[in-house]
Amino acid sequence: MNVFKLLGITSLLAVLTMPAMAHPQHGGGIEQRLQRQETRIHHGLHSGALTAREAKRLRKQQRELKVLLRVFRRDGRLGRGERRLLNRELDRTSALIMKLKHNRRQAGHGPHRDKRHTWQHRHHDYRNRHVH
Repeated sequence: MNVFKLLGITSLLAVLTMPAMAHPQHGGGIEQRLQRQETRIHHGLHSGALTAREAKRLRKQQRELKVLLRVFRRDGRLGRGERRLLNRELDRTSALIMKLKHNRRQAGHGPHRDKRHTWQHRHHDYRNRHVH
């Protein structure tokens, strides 16, 4: 009977500690987010969705976040406020990546790029063709 109680208590403790183990303590989730964002920047640059200047700006922000993470970890742990600040900055960077990847700028098409593919230009051409 005591063996069954001991097994029950042990399994209960194991189940209760699993959620704590699922959330990595020292910013593992933050490091994964940084890595995913770097991958998004890399893909955006190589697909042409990001210009070199945009990618450079985003990579600079990524480096600054890594430095901030190292500074926060100097005491051996990442506090709740530090994690909250890092996550907020990662959210901002993520939104900026999305914004820059989906703007109308494309790599290799500087300020004098061919504008035939923009809605306004197509609409303008359409109107001009029917006026003549």
